[in-house]
Parts: sequence; structure tokens; C-alpha cells
Amino acid sequence: MTARAEWLLFALVIPMTPLAAQEESRYEFGANVAITLSKFGGSDAQDPRLQYGFGFGGFLTMHLTRNIALQPELQYVQKGTRYRTQDSKSSLALGYLQLPVLIQLRVPVGTLRPQVYGGVAGGYRVDCRLNVTTGASSVSQSCSNLAEPPPKHPELSAIIGAGVDAGVLLVGLRFDLGLTRIGSTPGQDDIRNRTLSLVVGSAFRGPR
Repeated sequence: MTARAEWLLFALVIPMTPLAAQEESRYEFGANVAITLSKFGGSDAQDPRLQYGFGFGGFLTMHLTRNIALQPELQYVQKGTRYRTQDSKSSLALGYLQLPVLIQLRVPVGTLRPQVYGGVAGGYRVDCRLNVTTGASSVSQSCSNLAEPPPKHPELSAIIGAGVDAGVLLVGLRFDLGLTRIGSTPGQDDIRNRTLSLVVGSAFRGPR
């Protein structure tokens, strides 16, 4: 190979090196689990109490720039609320399959990447159970067996959150604000889901 050909090859390879490095980390995929704290909100929610639940799912993170990423997800999330009276206590457990689409702002600090994010989620209720305890008696039944219409299936919500990415480990808090009423018939009370989640997950770089 002549000296001129060697210099030409050098000039072509060197500029491609950083581009290849960027392409390696252009997207990531992963899974997460969550502990949820939820209760009903809205102008007609009467003395709701926190209910514990869980969530899990997967996500794909697409890095648009060094500091901005788009993250679509597929999640199962438990929502609902608890009530308590002098004689009894009850809980309404709702399970939703959600499709959040989030925009992330990431600010690398050494090996850590703190982030804040927000977006919207379309959800579909796939489960609903009412649990009532009176004294030593406890009854659990599906919402489809109740006299009143069960909560409607579709839901739209807004999501905001913050967290930190420490390599393959992700930890964060997110708040899910229900934008639609859960009532399935027109004119029902203004009651909406409110859910706080502690999310822990793991992410892996996609193939080159």
C-alpha cells in the first residue's frame, strides 16, 4: 500500500470511530418492577385511603441526543383505593395494562445519569376486585358481579417522575395522575386514579 493510500484510509477511519461509539448506545432496553401507593382523587372522592400494590413491565429507551431520550413502555400497574368506616373496611383493586410514552432529560454526573421525565399513558383496565371486611367476615368478588356498573376499561393519565441511572441499575419515583373519570356511565361522580410508584429496574444496551 502506498503512503498516499495509507493516509486516505486513516482519514476515513478516524472520523467514523466516534460515530460508531454513539451508535452503540443509541438505544437501550430493560425491565422494571414497582411498589405502588394509590388512592382515588377528584372532587367527589370521599376520604380515600392509601392502598398498596405492585407493577412490572418493560421499556425501550431511544437516545435522541446526549441529554434527551424517548422511552415507550409496556406496564402492568395496580391502582385503586381503600375505605374505612366504624364497622367495616373495604378496598377496590384495579389492574391496568398501560402504554406510557415518556420524554426524558438526562444530565450525566460522572458515572451516574440523573433524569427527570414526563409524558402520557393510555391504559386499559384488565382486573377489578372489591374486598370487604366486617368483623371476622371477609368477602372478595369481581367488579362484574356488583350491582353498580364497574369502572370503565380505558384510562388516560399523565406521568411525571425523576430517577437516577447507575449503569445497569435504575431507581426512581413517578406519579401517575388520572386524567379521565373511572366511572363507566355519564354523570357519575368525579373520581380519578392517583398513583405514586417506587420503580427499580435494569437496562441493557442494544446490539451494535
